[in-house]
Amino acid sequence: MQLAQLAYLALAAFAYRALLVSSSQAGLSRELEEWFFIPTETSPLVVVLLAAWLVYRRRERLVAAMAEPAAWPAGIALLGAGLVAFAWAMRTATPHLLAVSLACVGVGAAAVHCGTKGARLVALPALLLVFAIPIPAPLLAEVVYRFQLWTADYAGWLLFALGRSAYVSGDQILLAGDHFAVIEGCSGLRSVQTLTMVALLLVELFGRRGLHALAILVLAPLVAFALNGFRVLALILNPHSEVVAIHNLQGVAILLGGLAILYAVDGGLERLLGDGDAEPVPQASLPA
Repeated sequence: MQLAQLAYLALAAFAYRALLVSSSQAGLSRELEEWFFIPTETSPLVVVLLAAWLVYRRRERLVAAMAEPAAWPAGIALLGAGLVAFAWAMRTATPHLLAVSLACVGVGAAAVHCGTKGARLVALPALLLVFAIPIPAPLLAEVVYRFQLWTADYAGWLLFALGRSAYVSGDQILLAGDHFAVIEGCSGLRSVQTLTMVALLLVELFGRRGLHALAILVLAPLVAFALNGFRVLALILNPHSEVVAIHNLQGVAILLGGLAILYAVDGGLERLLGDGDAEPVPQASLPA
């Protein structure tokens, strides 16, 4: 890597360092629990690293696109928007807005140096940065509450399927001699966000396009919600459900289980649709 490129990366890392530092002051175990379950936790460091990985995968195509004519109007507009977002994030002490700035600056720089083709290449990494932006509080409260109600109804149905008597009232699940509240961390919203992000990476990794990619992305939140219902069921039936380590293991299980299901569906769709929806891997990216 050239010295100038290293200097640009160092400057970007310094400017956007607030995205690269965890805001949590809790221990690692509690931080993992927040990452898996708390709807307000966006884990910007993880998102930025994944976006950087996507850009790295496109590095050879970006170098090839440098021969394209620069898209100055779009590039300047995006760079300007990125600078405005950066200034506003600094002025209001809102580090999550730096993700908007980074997305605009990234696409804008690609448009200037690699033309419209380069801008399209970094569009997906820029889109991924949306996951680092928290949902506005009023909207988040409404969405989380709806998820709590849906999860309570779903968990009540699972209990009924197991032959356990339960009465669901709002986000409360009433059992004989006990009750369980579906709190924000059990709503499943964070699981939906995380598995959708993983599905986006899976689609990119295997080069899926068209209906194939759409099916995976639509299925991901449904799978996450379904698996979260079984997690809530396990919490209800497990007398040690308050242990943080158990929560973390459940988060890992949901992520791995969801990924396994998506991978199986992806394989089935590949056999059903053939390779027509897959983007061919550039020969230059294959090892010699």
